[in-house]
Amino acid sequence: MNRSKPKILFFSILMALPSQIEAQFESKALVKDTVEVNKTSSWGFSKIYQESNSNSIQLKFETITKKQFLDYKLLNYSSLDTNTKGIRIDENSFQLIAADTNFIFRCEDYYYCPHYHGYYPGIDSYLIGISGNEVYDTYLIERSTSNILALLEFYDVGNLDPIISPNGNYMLFSGTCQYCDDLDDYGSLSTLDFVDISQLNQLEDLRQIPTKEFSTKDWLIEEILWIDNSHIALKVHFGVRIKNETPNEQYYITEINF
Repeated sequence: MNRSKPKILFFSILMALPSQIEAQFESKALVKDTVEVNKTSSWGFSKIYQESNSNSIQLKFETITKKQFLDYKLLNYSSLDTNTKGIRIDENSFQLIAADTNFIFRCEDYYYCPHYHGYYPGIDSYLIGISGNEVYDTYLIERSTSNILALLEFYDVGNLDPIISPNGNYMLFSGTCQYCDDLDDYGSLSTLDFVDISQLNQLEDLRQIPTKEFSTKDWLIEEILWIDNSHIALKVHFGVRIKNETPNEQYYITEINF
């Protein structure tokens, strides 16, 4: 599997306490540094990279119906807050404040455009990404320290937003190879990485925490969600998605033994 360091930056952030962010924008005295992230400066934007330190696990997937999957979605558990209140968004840019640093992200063209995804209250971090020429990389920015962690990229394109279990103890990183023409490129079509974050003190600690990893050559992930603290549900499809054709969809549930 090719797990290279991110090449381009993609941004997605959410505020648990938007009033604090708004107050920071109003009070320039709190901001001591401004970082403009663009096509040139995004290289080396993060000095901390999530490292590959995984142990393979086997998962047993049980088929469920589409209705069962949709019922699980109605539980409406989401660890990522996608409300943009408190994030300053303009036509071609957005900015956020972490600690005493104002980050400004500018969309320059098709080959370089940052995106705001949301905020994780559970780990006090924003999720950011930058899309580029057939590449999509993701980052976490810790709100209290402004530390930046570049996340592992399972595939050049197709990494999904990480999700945290309802009890806040586990974080699931996942990806699916949307444009794989040959399995030899990566050796798999989809990957799940489970990380124990119950003892996480700061974002940098996430860099070397061992993960439990599952990968498959059988299907691509459409959606994935926690349904309780030890089970996830997935919507997947088989084969390459072709425009105007309905993919061969399937719904699964699996238990993770931590």
